[in-house]
Amino acid sequence: MSSGYAICHPRFASWQLSSVPRFLVSEDVERVIGSCTGYINGLRDRAVLLLLARLGLRASEVAQLKFTDIDWRNGRILVCGKGRRQEALPLPQDVGDAILLYLDHSRPALQVPEVFTTVLAPCRALTRAAVSHIVRSALRRAGIKAPINGAHVLRHSAATTMLRQGVSLAGIGAVLRHRSPMTTAHYAKALGFKLRELSRTLRAFARFADARGNAHVRASTAVEWAMEAPSPNARHVRLQSIVHLARFLHAEDPTHEIPSNLFHASKCRPLPYIYAPEEVEQLIGAVCGLRETYPLRCQMYATMIGLIASTGLRLSEALDLRLYDVLPDGVLQIRCTKFGKIRFVPLHPTAAKALDRYLEARRRLAVTDDHVFLSLRNKRISSSTVEYAFSRMRLLARIAPARTRPPRIHDLRHTFATRALETCATQREAVGSHFVALATYLGHADITSTYWYLEATPELMTKIAAAAEALIAGEAI
Repeated sequence: MSSGYAICHPRFASWQLSSVPRFLVSEDVERVIGSCTGYINGLRDRAVLLLLARLGLRASEVAQLKFTDIDWRNGRILVCGKGRRQEALPLPQDVGDAILLYLDHSRPALQVPEVFTTVLAPCRALTRAAVSHIVRSALRRAGIKAPINGAHVLRHSAATTMLRQGVSLAGIGAVLRHRSPMTTAHYAKALGFKLRELSRTLRAFARFADARGNAHVRASTAVEWAMEAPSPNARHVRLQSIVHLARFLHAEDPTHEIPSNLFHASKCRPLPYIYAPEEVEQLIGAVCGLRETYPLRCQMYATMIGLIASTGLRLSEALDLRLYDVLPDGVLQIRCTKFGKIRFVPLHPTAAKALDRYLEARRRLAVTDDHVFLSLRNKRISSSTVEYAFSRMRLLARIAPARTRPPRIHDLRHTFATRALETCATQREAVGSHFVALATYLGHADITSTYWYLEATPELMTKIAAAAEALIAGEAI
């Protein structure tokens, strides 16, 4: 093509912010951070990765961080970002601890104002390229194939994690220090991950309808497919997703039928089973009846059941625990929670002692996976495997054998909450603070989830009724 025509040839459009942000899921981010062990720069690299992952800093901002930028007294750091703008950000506890650990044990005695330096001579402050190299090395050690190899993937991941936790776009923009709201709105595309479950549901319906030769949505086919779900709630959810799809398709093609949702979602939760203290002991004792198909299997289940019963952890939270989540002084760091939040759970001394005893034996195993509770394949144990083993323990312990709906392992969490409420004082101020503390300890997103135990547990309702009668009669409660 001649030069005259070349200048008239249109270029391909490259729209600003048209791509989807590329990020790592929270579990992979934690694996990357946890890979910084066993080598000379481990403490430095862990502190760098935490700054990138928790605060979404840019590589240049981490490299330029100076001692004078850290306000230890007020828990803040001063970040010099693009355009030489300086803004103060809160310093998370785990990030501050990692920086202090690096300064105390690893940083060379080098008279430079920057916090992070190289270790090998000639020692000097880190560069932006060095920070990105730290991220690439950590990704390689963790065995994670990242969508982009560099420090910015952790900035994208921090923004996406905040979005998953319900933080507003304005809040994310404030943390990331975006000048334009449009830049922050770019991360809203990452909400597409919430459609994965729905896409699986719709694909399952598509296969069902295709097997019956339906080229369009048919109300009878949708109802028949929804009927295959095991519970009324599941049938309601299934059919409702098809109703939404059919409404969308019907606007383009009236041949698609919009089914009516004949199934009603239940408004009430089933009553929990409250274990008696001796039943919890029987469950732990029944572990001895399980086969020791791999090392520590029985001790692992005994520790797991005792831990859930004494802390009220969700099963998924217990199974997601990693070795570095067991903090000093008997505290657990709960990361992969139901609502994507992080909380700290202090343990009773007896629970901490039992967990330490198990971990002492667990660390002697020649395995690379760092989960606290392992399966036969030396990986994170699945919830279905635990549920099956628990059903065996329940039968061996002969707990509520005639009950139509057998007690579940999740009822240990309900039992913990109920026993905690039973010990609550009756003064109004004490009750309020007790509920807030329990909601925080259990990781409830809304305190109404904690109030539910008052109406769901007959023992508590009896005490409430007695207290109300005494109040009406003018007696001291």
